[in-house]
Amino acid sequence: LFGLGQFDDALLNYNRALELNPKSGSLLHNKALCYMKLGNLQKSISIFELGFKENILKNTSLIDYGLCLFESGELEKSLKIYYQCEELMPDKFEVLNNLGNLYSTLGKYKKSIKYFEKANELYPQNSNLIFNIALNFFNNIMYDEAIEHCLLSIKINPNNFQSYNLLGSCYQNKD
Repeated sequence: LFGLGQFDDALLNYNRALELNPKSGSLLHNKALCYMKLGNLQKSISIFELGFKENILKNTSLIDYGLCLFESGELEKSLKIYYQCEELMPDKFEVLNNLGNLYSTLGKYKKSIKYFEKANELYPQNSNLIFNIALNFFNNIMYDEAIEHCLLSIKINPNNFQSYNLLGSCYQNKD
């Protein structure tokens, strides 16, 4: 049901399952994800925090908890969680990518690039990730580097329209 986007029905089933197995971390995590998908970020945050407080959730749940905080606008708290994630899971793509996105949102483009490049070492042929690097070079007024990454992103995925759009913006800003 979750995979089909039927989040209300999925929630009913997760709640029933949690009645049978209240200490299931995966059920509790998925319940929090349902609330995220339904746009009830505060409810999701409460579930994550309760799960961590009661030692039900595993460290990998921190990734989605940090994302939920990010989406709710609690950027500093999200950053704190992602630093914890980085310490616990230094080679986890999602952690590095999300830190890159977080720093980009904070306007710290050089730091953002650092995390995206680390993530790129794990998944070097990810067109969207390379676009993110290009976007942060662009935002840091480093147009030549942005162009280089746009072209690489397009080479990997010729249908990545965002890279074409950014490439045009780079050339426009370079006159």
